[in-house]
Amino acid sequence: MCKKYSRIFSIIGILFVVISFLINPFTIQQTIIPDGNLQDINKIYFVYILEFLLFCFGIYIYLKSKKLLKKEVSIQIIMFISFIMACVLFLEYTSFLGGTIFLGKDYFKPAHGLIMKNIWIMDKDRDLGYVPKKNDVRHAIKAYPNGKTIFDVTYTTDIYGRRIINQPNSLNNKHIILFGCSFAFGEGLNDQDTFQYYIQRLMPGYFVYNYAVSGYGPQQMLAVLESKRLPQEVQSTSGIGVYVLFEPNSIARLIGSTEIPWGYEFPYYTLDKNQEIMRKENFFSDKTPLTYLYSTYSDLRNKSAFLQLLNINFPLTIKEKDVFLFYKLIEKSKKLYEEQFDGTFYVLIHPLTEYSNDVVKLICLLVDHHIPILQYPLDPTSKEYRIVGDGHPNGKVNQLLSEYMARVFAKVNNPK
Repeated sequence: MCKKYSRIFSIIGILFVVISFLINPFTIQQTIIPDGNLQDINKIYFVYILEFLLFCFGIYIYLKSKKLLKKEVSIQIIMFISFIMACVLFLEYTSFLGGTIFLGKDYFKPAHGLIMKNIWIMDKDRDLGYVPKKNDVRHAIKAYPNGKTIFDVTYTTDIYGRRIINQPNSLNNKHIILFGCSFAFGEGLNDQDTFQYYIQRLMPGYFVYNYAVSGYGPQQMLAVLESKRLPQEVQSTSGIGVYVLFEPNSIARLIGSTEIPWGYEFPYYTLDKNQEIMRKENFFSDKTPLTYLYSTYSDLRNKSAFLQLLNINFPLTIKEKDVFLFYKLIEKSKKLYEEQFDGTFYVLIHPLTEYSNDVVKLICLLVDHHIPILQYPLDPTSKEYRIVGDGHPNGKVNQLLSEYMARVFAKVNNPK
């Protein structure tokens, strides 16, 4: 290669390397995506692959132009890359074949081939990540691949996006404000089977405001309380605040994880140097590199039979500081609720919660710091208390749990 062309190719190689650094999720988010939300790109991992290929190609051209790369080395590099690609293809093929044979032909389809309509219809929200559509009536359906129904229900929301169940209200009623995830929202249930319905029926002196939303973590509760909008949205000034805690998954939603790919725009809380709760924006904006890696891994796993069979999530373990963060978030939520209302804040450990070491540590922290806990023990592994084919609690467990709550609060109000 003559010097003239050698110089041209070395410049081209450098340009490819520079371009590879420019073509990355961070610059794309700022320059191409109008709303700054890279999650809208379904195949985000292609950005990383393109970046990697451009970088390798640029380095290769540059080294060749400088005669720093011998022919034998070039062949070895090509053979190595080909070997890696062959291994990946082999793993994918055998994983898909084995999974299809032993786990069923629908295993690698979205949600294992289940038919789902109108399950998640949300509006984006800068503060909370997403919120239910306001004044909405949604017909949600979930069914097996053969068409057999798992649930066929209707959700109705009010002007604030809260689930409503046509419960009677009175100016003299106190309130019960529910916070939590799909277990408190009533995922997969019609009105008459929800926790919300049974509570208002068994405690007629209270009106239930349901701020729980499917997929939420505990941070949405604190974000709502920090907004100080509840006194304007809740009719009564006295009552009860209840956070319905279900684990596994709640801690993962709080710290950001590959388990919750829908939650990367959730509020992000951390602890300052004084071990006090501090609000940042969301995982994408404040844990950017790590969150993009999690997002890319989640997207890759959805398209990889091998990764789906491995079913590994990151971070691999929950740390003690994560459990402590959870406790501090609840502590602050309790403080804000009781500043804004004449009432008491409780943590209700959902009876289908698995009592892992992390949950036990969290409960100990709550008890040690005098945060009231409600516990109604049931066998979390029993199918008797779950919607068949779904896993969310059914009407039976909601009825039992509401009866327990009604008894507890009857004793609180009438201690004799």
